[in-house]
Amino acid sequence: MRYGVSKLFKRGIDIGILPTYKCNLDCEHCCNKFGRKGNRFDSKEITPDDWYRLISRFPVKIRELHYTGGEPLLYKDIQELTLKLLPLGFHISLFSNLLIKRDLSKIKSNRFRIEATLQGEKYREKFYHNVNHYRQWVRVDIDLWGDRLVKRSPFSLVKYRAKLEEKDSSVCLDMKRFKFTPDGRLWVNDREIGDTYSVYSSDKG
Repeated sequence: MRYGVSKLFKRGIDIGILPTYKCNLDCEHCCNKFGRKGNRFDSKEITPDDWYRLISRFPVKIRELHYTGGEPLLYKDIQELTLKLLPLGFHISLFSNLLIKRDLSKIKSNRFRIEATLQGEKYREKFYHNVNHYRQWVRVDIDLWGDRLVKRSPFSLVKYRAKLEEKDSSVCLDMKRFKFTPDGRLWVNDREIGDTYSVYSSDKG
């Protein structure tokens, strides 16, 4: 298999994977609305075994893997997927609105954490209830920035999106550069690599 990935990332990179496009919210500021039903980015979801096959063969050292989405907790096999990937040695963070309650009791690792964002005052009670639920087993970091973001003006949101696309932005250099969509296809800077590196590509070449 041949990869169009630079060999310069020796220190390790951050990559994002989207286990699912499903989400229980419909936030105006969401950067992944392109995955909603009806447009060309809508896709099926692959299995934990397929994800393991993709990530374990990734040709660049991974420093941290980020679950994004969609809402990753809506991916029904999120605990199984995490248990498969943790032995690969990198850190895993899960970005969530934390309004979904799941069993993550088998995940016992200091290399896994949830980054929970409160998406509005009306969700506060349920949000903090679920924070306590997940803290039985895993680390949960709370970000109230999302709560402030939804109160921003449309102009501020435009400036925020522009910031994500800056060449020197760490978001652009890491998660925005290497991202897997739910069907297992690799995107680099939001451009699809296609069958060059995906769950559908062969091991030959």
